[in-house]
Amino acid sequence: MKKLLLSLLLAAMCSIGAFAQKGMQGVGGNLAYGFGSHSYWAGMGVKYQYNLTDYVRLEPSYTQFFHHGGGEFHDKSSYSYAYDELNCPVWAAFINTQVFLFSPKPIRPYLIAGIGLIDRFQEEEVYREDYVYKSDDYSNHTSFDFGIGLDWRLKYNFSLQIEAKMFLLKEDGPGKLGFNSNIGLTYNF
Repeated sequence: MKKLLLSLLLAAMCSIGAFAQKGMQGVGGNLAYGFGSHSYWAGMGVKYQYNLTDYVRLEPSYTQFFHHGGGEFHDKSSYSYAYDELNCPVWAAFINTQVFLFSPKPIRPYLIAGIGLIDRFQEEEVYREDYVYKSDDYSNHTSFDFGIGLDWRLKYNFSLQIEAKMFLLKEDGPGKLGFNSNIGLTYNF
């Protein structure tokens, strides 16, 4: 009977240690840099993390991008036109699922998959032969992202995340593919 009780107690202690990350929460900030077809951007964001298990974490995040630039320049037979994005504030809200590849350790790689909403306001100038056309455009798009990340536990309450992601932006026509890299600091509680 003592051996059975000791075995159950030992099993309970091991299972408590195995789920030490489950239920852990964190809040933090991140810096982002990305690029896509004919554009680039840099931004800052906030995030919240909730560990469902030792291996699965949910992360809703909001990022405000400060600069979005780029342009296209074409020469069309009898006329030439230039297109330039003058001002394009962009924000993005994502819900990502992060799946850790190893049990809790100070440094752990993870896979990222998520869905989000990207919203932008864009002013354009189109130069034709003898006039300049200006337009404003406000749009939001659904985006799917996937990538890899590295979670580095600096101390028990602080961790650093480094991520590289690809995203597919769904617009009216075919989707656009872009790349984004993040570095973030999180306070865990």
